[in-house]
Amino acid sequence: KGVPGQDREALGPFEEGRLDLPGVIFIRFTDKCGVAPSRLVESMFKNILEEEGGIDEIERLHIRRLVPVDGSCFASPEAAATLTASLLPATFSALPPGNATFKIVLERRSSEGLNRSAFISSVATVAASLGPYSVNLSAPDVEISVQVYRSTCGIAAWPRASLGTLASFSFDQARTLLYPFARLHRRAREDEEDEKGE
Repeated sequence: KGVPGQDREALGPFEEGRLDLPGVIFIRFTDKCGVAPSRLVESMFKNILEEEGGIDEIERLHIRRLVPVDGSCFASPEAAATLTASLLPATFSALPPGNATFKIVLERRSSEGLNRSAFISSVATVAASLGPYSVNLSAPDVEISVQVYRSTCGIAAWPRASLGTLASFSFDQARTLLYPFARLHRRAREDEEDEKGE
């Protein structure tokens, strides 16, 4: 979805937006459909990997990576902290009870004057205040993505153990890290379905 030239009806609950940023297309929800963008992207990424020829087809369309954004705000540490407080409880509540860890990944585009440490500190302070949660940069339970473009900040969070986050939703990384396992999983599932049909 989101291919230039498609009309509004063809896009359904999505709308393509131009960011005046080479190589980037922003696709936003225009209707409430009851699913967080990060969950939708995770499901799309998994399906593409497991579909026969899926990763080759997506790369022929020159799609290199999917970046989910669950909410957006003005690009300031204070606004990012407020948005984080509204988004993270749902993600952490889906984890098993007890201590949990998180990692913050911040990426910026056309935002050279951004105070990177202030953004990360504000988001980390909020995350740590929500429960017995601490930072773990090597193997976190939750990854928090902070995307800054000019004066806009987008934030999303998801369990790190999900298939997509292991490759940062990058199809280049997925080809090396995940695609062989996805193919094995697909073949095992097909064999199981064949056995049930016999």
